[in-house]
Parts: sequence; structure tokens; C-alpha cells
Amino acid sequence: MGGWNSGTFDATSPVGKDFVNLECGVARVFVKAGRTPGKVTLKWRYDGESAFAKATADKRGTGNGERGDVELLLTPVVEKDGILAMPPQKFAPNAHTYVRKTDTPFVQDLRSDGALAVADYSVFVNGKQVDFPKGLGTPSKPDDNTGVCCAFEPVLAALKAAGAKLDYTAEPKRIPATKKWLRKLSPTPFVPMVTVKAGGHEIDACVGFTELFLDNGRDKNLTNCEIYRARAKSPVVCGELSALIGYIPGVEIKTDTDNRRVDMVVTVTR
Repeated sequence: MGGWNSGTFDATSPVGKDFVNLECGVARVFVKAGRTPGKVTLKWRYDGESAFAKATADKRGTGNGERGDVELLLTPVVEKDGILAMPPQKFAPNAHTYVRKTDTPFVQDLRSDGALAVADYSVFVNGKQVDFPKGLGTPSKPDDNTGVCCAFEPVLAALKAAGAKLDYTAEPKRIPATKKWLRKLSPTPFVPMVTVKAGGHEIDACVGFTELFLDNGRDKNLTNCEIYRARAKSPVVCGELSALIGYIPGVEIKTDTDNRRVDMVVTVTR
């Protein structure tokens, strides 16, 4: 039955088709309910005919033939007046509930060697350009669907200096012991992260994840790229700028793709 991809409609939509596109290594697939309970195996194959596969073909091949299985348990549902009267099944976050028959890495850093070509951008706060010192990387937009990505700290510092209502802390070496829930999700605690407090919320951006965590994991927001380091072993946290800035009240953000710049205006100050 295909699946769902953000921003795709009509002929490009995977709804009702025999394919679905990956988004940050994740695919949402529609499975039609049956009338007999039991186990069902959903098989997938990655054809790899995308621009990403072609750009990385010299290192990892096209990806054709990579495949895996997902085992689903179909159980009887409770229905009342034609409406489902029970919650859907839930899997633990990041749980590996499938057999993966490939040695291709889950996610590739968009700024790593062999990744897609990127376009460098400039970032401004209230008309003043944000400086990214050597070692912090250059703001860039890796593709049409992903927003501008850059180191978070210089932008947060500039916004705070301009009067934006926010506070932030950076953990350059490891996930702090106070965030045990995040340590359980991460393959290793030795990764840098940035925590922003704004709008009555606490937002965690941790290297290695493709999502921002809200209020100690009570909610999360899937971004269009993995949160990454400015360079190998760097303590500087980088990611999709608009995803994080969207949580800060009183900050307007606009991306000008023609002039390759991001403008942020602080409209509500402390």
C-alpha cells in the first residue's frame, strides 16, 4: 500500500504505490489490516537509485539488493461504533525490531567525504552576520528538503546577545548523568550535546540522533538530517538550524536560497 513522505503529492506520492522514500533513514509504510491474527513479515529492499546512492557509489556501491525483514504481530482489535477503542502498538524508541541484511551504515554525515554537494550560507541575527570561527564549520544547505545546517552555539549566543528569551548549556564530552533516559537511547554516552531552555521548555540536541528531544524526552521532533559534530571528535554540535530555532519564542527566521543567507530577527526581548 506504499507509505507516506512529507511534501510529496499526486504522481510523486508513495501512497498506494509499491515504494516509499527514506527520510533520515526512516520510512513510514502503510500495511492493510487483515482478519486473521498472527505474525506477518514485511520485507523491504533498497534499490538505491537515488541521488544519494549515486553520489556515494564510489565508496559503497549503489545499494541495489540491500534488503531486510520486519516482523509484525497482528492482534484482534476492540471496536466500538466503528471506531478503534484501543491504542495502536508501540515499539521502544530506536528498538531494532528487524533483521538487517546489509553492512551499509545507518546514516551518513551530510558533511562527510563523499556526501552530496552542499551550498554554503551566511547567517544573520538582526542584520549582523554570525561569526563561525575556524573549527566550527560553515553553515550549509545540503539539499532542497533540508534546511541550513550549522553549529548551534554561535547562533544561540548571537540570539541571546540580541535579547532573545533563551538560555543554553553545552556538554562537550558526554551526555550528563542527569539525563539517564537519553543515555539509554544513545549507543554511547560519550557524545556532545546542547540543551536550550526557551518558551517554558527544555530542548536537547544530541549528536547521533535525527530528532530533537523536548522536556526530557516527553516529546520529540524529527529533523531532516542527523545532528552531527563540526568535524571528527569535535565537541561542537551542529544540526538543522530552523528545527531548533523554532522552539525559541519571538524569533523570526527566513531562508533566502537565492542569496544563500539566513536572516533571524528577534521580535520579543527579555
